[in-house]
Amino acid sequence: MNLILQDMTAEILSLARVQRMDRNTVGKCFNFLEKVATKNAICDTPGNNFKIDESGIQVNNKPGALKTEKGSKNVHVLTLEGKSENITVTACYSAACQFLLPIIIFR
Repeated sequence: MNLILQDMTAEILSLARVQRMDRNTVGKCFNFLEKVATKNAICDTPGNNFKIDESGIQVNNKPGALKTEKGSKNVHVLTLEGKSENITVTACYSAACQFLLPIIIFR
């Protein structure tokens, strides 16, 4: 089998995050969220149904390029907790197309 390699930049994940992100834990979280949304009729009122998306930008801990198999989507590099500094940027909008101002969180 011949592997075709491509250059990619890896996404950094802390060990603590890797340990908490298993299917069972995430499934429990979404099941609880569904119960709360159903109980409070959030899904029936688009103006009250907001989504917030956050993106963390690591300031001083950039991974180098590495070779991966062609077609690889997500490449991760494990790093030590507390070694890098993050800036968090959020975007928030409702199902009724209402947008809130972005939030930038510094250390």
